[in-house]
Amino acid sequence: MNIKRPAAYVAALVLAVAGTFVAATPAYANQGVVIFNRGSRKCLTPLGGSSAQGALIVQEPCVSSFGQHWIFNGSTGQRRQVYNLDTGLCLFASNLSNGAPVYQEPCGFIDTDWAMTDLPKEGNLRVLRFTVWGTNMCLDLENGWLDDGVVMQVWSCNTSTNNQKWYAMGVA
Repeated sequence: MNIKRPAAYVAALVLAVAGTFVAATPAYANQGVVIFNRGSRKCLTPLGGSSAQGALIVQEPCVSSFGQHWIFNGSTGQRRQVYNLDTGLCLFASNLSNGAPVYQEPCGFIDTDWAMTDLPKEGNLRVLRFTVWGTNMCLDLENGWLDDGVVMQVWSCNTSTNNQKWYAMGVA
């Protein structure tokens, strides 16, 4: 999909992460962050770049495409919403069972609230764990699969897996 960007758009920064290049987010006001998995180095993206309510959240190469720009609504240490600047929808846990898919829904649904835990930074990269608010269910990359299009899920939190560690790069 070829998307026109504002004149201020600058795709200036390319960051090499473990031999994989990750394109930076556009340089316009409130640009948001790209969120990518520590193991796969792939970004959270609505399936097919969809802006539709209910679109599954999958991993795709980080190319700053439509659907890959996120911000964190709310205050540190409080309920947060992971809001997609491109679609206007929030990250949503479909239910609180291991393997439940994650998709995008309008903000305000109960399972669009997340606790974000900052883990030790790795170089310039912010490392996060996303937990559905008030639960022990974390945003998870199933089995650490590297394939494009793998659907994100929630799974019981496990501090020792890369499947639940996420980098956030940009301004949130």
